[in-house]
Amino acid sequence: MTTSREEEGRAGRRRREHPAGRVHRLLFPTDFSPQAMAAWPYAVNLARGRGAALYLVHVVTPPVFGLSLEAGVIGQPVIDDVLTEAGSVLGALAAPAHALGVDTRPVTRVGEAAAGILACADEEGIDLIVMATTGRTGLVHALMGSVAERVVRQAVCPVLTVRHDPRVTPAPLTEAALPRLRQILVPLDGSPLTEAALPGIIRVATRYRAAVRLLQVVHAHALRPVDLEAAQVRCVQDAETYLARIERSLAAVGLSTVTAVRYGETLAEIADDIQVNRPDLVALATHGRTGLFHLVLGSVAEHVLRISPVPVLLFPVRALPVDRPAETSSLAAP
Repeated sequence: MTTSREEEGRAGRRRREHPAGRVHRLLFPTDFSPQAMAAWPYAVNLARGRGAALYLVHVVTPPVFGLSLEAGVIGQPVIDDVLTEAGSVLGALAAPAHALGVDTRPVTRVGEAAAGILACADEEGIDLIVMATTGRTGLVHALMGSVAERVVRQAVCPVLTVRHDPRVTPAPLTEAALPRLRQILVPLDGSPLTEAALPGIIRVATRYRAAVRLLQVVHAHALRPVDLEAAQVRCVQDAETYLARIERSLAAVGLSTVTAVRYGETLAEIADDIQVNRPDLVALATHGRTGLFHLVLGSVAEHVLRISPVPVLLFPVRALPVDRPAETSSLAAP
């Protein structure tokens, strides 16, 4: 079992090797389902033209494998046949991406899906995981979770999640079919954690010449009702001042930026802003909590992941240099 100290050690090494936002190696996990393929064009687009390696990972997890492997019921030749077939499918999947100039590297593993994805990311020094999510909710989600969310909670690199839309028929992978990033929504709360994600967001926005929409949701508390209105005004003014400072930093590196302050419940206001403005990407940091604390309280980032109809780029705290201020002025180069 991996200890928290071991996880922190790996995270520290990753921070030193690849500063936030530099993408040299991407990982795309797939179970070959239409749901998983929703993220495939994004993985190819992010890897294309960077000289980045794109790892296509399939973790073989038949329901009987967990017991049968330990009990020796399934022989190694059967496992090898399954892995060989999976490798062939990965090769066929990679071909169009390779034709677009992407360095594709198929990988097959046996085991539990999330654990296999995380192990491969750690072993290969992955800088970004790009994967689909089904956005499940309710008791089933609380008890079982989704593979994407389990990866987000434990990853030591950013994770881009893409919601599968059953109404959309996947188009052949061509240059014209690759997704475009024109506007990125960045929710901020004034904390060092959310600001630490800015260098990575700047790199993505710079590379794709995307506009950045900075959003802060505020809510006032007052001991006496008579003071509430004044407290609300101060909260909004403070947020506007804070976002103006961030806006100036982004403008200094050539990014087109707008700011918005909303008053109300955080998740509801973020969800409404997504629906109204329809960004191409939402980018934010996450604490990556686990255990009972996470089950009871959850996190805003993971709730956004679950409800957002547009892709969400999450920066786990393990992948962020939260011990020092975000340096935005020198991070324009992709």
